[in-house]
Amino acid sequence: MMMSRDKILGQEEHSILNLLGRPDKNELLRRQQKFYFYYLEPSPLCDNITSEVDSASYLSIHFNATGVVNEIFVYE
Repeated sequence: MMMSRDKILGQEEHSILNLLGRPDKNELLRRQQKFYFYYLEPSPLCDNITSEVDSASYLSIHFNATGVVNEIFVYE
């Protein structure tokens, strides 16, 4: 499913969870800011390959303190 960045920016956390499900990883920052990470392809770690660098593509969604998406990044 192709999704526009503009459709995700400004969405609340519960809307993202309903749309994409639970994140593969998450981080809680100072002042209640959060990052959700969604892998876009299988990670090398899925095959029990030990590697310090995880080279799989992923989507990073940053929520501000009020739980609204304010940044989106795709890492390839």
